[in-house]
Amino acid sequence: MDLETQTDKKDIERVRLAILSIETSMINNCIDHAAWDTTYEFVNLPVDDPDYENFLTTTMDPSTYEALDLDGGVIIDRHGRIKMNIHRAVINELYGADVKFLPRRLKVELLVSKNEPIDDVFISSGLTNSNLGPVMYAASHIVPSIPPYPSSRGTLIFWHLLDDRLFNYISKNLQIKIDSFSITDAIEDAKLVDIIKRLQSNRGLNLPRDKNGFLYWILNDIHNQPMFLIRQSTNKRAFSTNLLSISVMADFVMSALILFIVVIFFSRTVLSRLLYAKDMMSQIIMTGDYSRRLQSFNR
Repeated sequence: MDLETQTDKKDIERVRLAILSIETSMINNCIDHAAWDTTYEFVNLPVDDPDYENFLTTTMDPSTYEALDLDGGVIIDRHGRIKMNIHRAVINELYGADVKFLPRRLKVELLVSKNEPIDDVFISSGLTNSNLGPVMYAASHIVPSIPPYPSSRGTLIFWHLLDDRLFNYISKNLQIKIDSFSITDAIEDAKLVDIIKRLQSNRGLNLPRDKNGFLYWILNDIHNQPMFLIRQSTNKRAFSTNLLSISVMADFVMSALILFIVVIFFSRTVLSRLLYAKDMMSQIIMTGDYSRRLQSFNR
């Protein structure tokens, strides 16, 4: 594997790790808020209870998601009833004031159905589709803050849209230009369809950088199905992979010409004078005429 290929693979891995880091942070925040006595008590509160509204306005209001850099959160009780469904103002700006995130459209198993003790707070996380488009989510059981845990009272879901805001954030932090194409949109473009086919035949690995310096790879969802085609820029080559490129040949010819000039100059000046001096000394020794003198070299 050449140096360029190694560098390109590391750049792709940096983007993958950045996405994983955001998901890990979401998981940790979800667990922290799900394994919490306040949340555990909230799930069983009737809507007309003053503490119900107090929880929504002081604990899980939109500013909470702003601080956690999430787009929204949902709480579902054991019976599948939505007890809370709140999101940031930006979602209203994107989809309208009446929009709601529908957790059942995530196509993942999140609902709690059995009244049994649990060992782990965490349920699942990953990338999947929703009624608002592709999202990253994390889901955890709602339990008391201190184990051992009794049966879960419900599910807490945190989510963030997989849109330009998220990819631009990663791009800015890594200083790597990233373009994302949903698979649905990509299949409408003949060039991108060809790239997807080549990637899939390459067992999901990235393709070598193209002539424009772009790398392509596929980002899969939680079901290991293609979700996004990622295109990221690479650093400009610091070297040419073609040993017979025009620039290399030009450098070779120029070096050969300079070497030829140096040889001619050395031959006509230094070497010729040394040979003249050698011949003169030989004649003096053979004739014994020590009155002879070397002629001036200024000619």
